[in-house]
Amino acid sequence: MFLVWYDNDRKRSLTAKVTAAAERYRERFGAAPAIVLINPAQAGEQDEIAGIPVRPTPLVLPNHLYIGVVDAGEEGGPGSAAA
Repeated sequence: MFLVWYDNDRKRSLTAKVTAAAERYRERFGAAPAIVLINPAQAGEQDEIAGIPVRPTPLVLPNHLYIGVVDAGEEGGPGSAAA
């Protein structure tokens, strides 16, 4: 299950955005997220942000984050077709 997070504030770091999205995910679903999917242009070379593994995918629009966990039976979650 994933939470879609939009943040276009250029003054906030990507780490701050992922941290805020992870906090909201925990509030809403009662569990910690296991992965964050982001646009490759924003991901850079980072393998992990705020302690959460990163998977770049062109299916995620810039300024959006998909944060969550991959449910059993979901081959990689949103964006798996491009990965």
